[in-house]
Amino acid sequence: MIKQICIIGNSHLGALNGGLKMMDPNGTEVIFWGAPGRLFPKIRYSQGVLRSSDREYAHIISGGRHRDLPLDRYETLIFYACHVEITPLLKRVLNGPLGSSETSSQFFLEAFGVELDQWWQNLTFPKIMGQIAADFPEKRMMMFAHPHWSARSGAIEQRLRARQAVRLVNDFIRQKCTLLGIQYIEQPEETVADDIYTDDKWCKGSIMHSSGENHPETDTIHMNANYGRIIMERLLGSTTPESI
Repeated sequence: MIKQICIIGNSHLGALNGGLKMMDPNGTEVIFWGAPGRLFPKIRYSQGVLRSSDREYAHIISGGRHRDLPLDRYETLIFYACHVEITPLLKRVLNGPLGSSETSSQFFLEAFGVELDQWWQNLTFPKIMGQIAADFPEKRMMMFAHPHWSARSGAIEQRLRARQAVRLVNDFIRQKCTLLGIQYIEQPEETVADDIYTDDKWCKGSIMHSSGENHPETDTIHMNANYGRIIMERLLGSTTPESI
C-alpha cells in the first residue's frame, strides 16, 4: 500500500518539489497544497477541509488533485513554512533598541518574550493548525521551520544577540506546536550561516513551484532544490513506520 502525505505551504514548496524530483520517495506519494505569498494567510478551514485563497494555484501544485483540501484523505500532514517567518521578526527586534549592547540580558529576555507572544497571536495559520489538530487527533502532524533569508540579504545589522534570539524563537515555536500535538523541526543546521541566515548556496537557483521558472537572481528568500532535498530526506525519514 502506497503511503500518502500532504505538505501544506506557500511558494517555498517549490524547493521541496525540486528536492523530491532528485530522490527516491521510497513508496511514499507526496502531495503539495497551499497558496502563494500574501494569499497564504487567507486560507480558511472548516469541517475538515482547507479552502485555498488561490484555488487554481492549489490545483496546479497538487498535480490536479485538489483546489480545496479534504484532510481526511491523508494520514500524515506536514506544515511547511506556512508564513511563520522568523527573519522579519529578528530583523525588527535585533535591529532595534532590544538588540543594542546597552540592553541588559534580563531585559532582553523579558521584552523578547512579549514580542514573541504578540508575533504568534498575529499569525493566522497557527490558529488553523490548532483547529486541525483538535479535529484530527489521530493524524501524524509536523511543522517544518520557515527557512531564514539568505545571508546575501544582509537583513539583520545588529547581531549581538542573534544566536540567543534564534534559539528563543525555535524553543517558543516548539512549545506551541507541542501543545497542539504537532512535532516541530528546525531548519537543518548545515544550511544555516552566522546563526541567523541561510547560506546563500542554498538560495541560488530557486524555482517557482507553479510555473517551473526561476526566481529573479535578486531573490534572497526562496531556497533551491538542493535545500529541498535535505528537507524531503528528513521528512520522509520522519514519516516512515520505523521512525514513529
